[in-house]
Amino acid sequence: MTQLIRAPWFREFDRFFNDVAAAPAAESTAVFAPRSDIEETEKEYLLTADLPGVKKEDLKVEFNRGELLIWGERRLERDERRENWRHVERFSGKFHRSFQVPETVDADAIEAKFEDGVLHVKLPKSEVARPRSIRVA
Repeated sequence: MTQLIRAPWFREFDRFFNDVAAAPAAESTAVFAPRSDIEETEKEYLLTADLPGVKKEDLKVEFNRGELLIWGERRLERDERRENWRHVERFSGKFHRSFQVPETVDADAIEAKFEDGVLHVKLPKSEVARPRSIRVA
């Protein structure tokens, strides 16, 4: 008679599957905070935020008193008819990020563009804040 020998990782998988099958399907309770990069150039600050799965209509960008605010919601769509068990690693739900911005930003010239799940925000520096060379006489 042949005995089946299970690899150690299989026991972990088996335990995980049993835990998932026994637990009710629920939305993730983790907080989604989009990853962002901020770069400073001579003329502006550039913010880039990864927002995969977020639709443009579910995104809001606001500038208020030296603070750049980004709100949104990522919704995961699922087919309820096919749900026997579920393992969710992707975050969903509402999110909010805020960034303190230097007072040197020209608030009237801020631009935001959303393309392929990436938000690009340009925050131009005011003319007064830009460095300039001064000729020595």
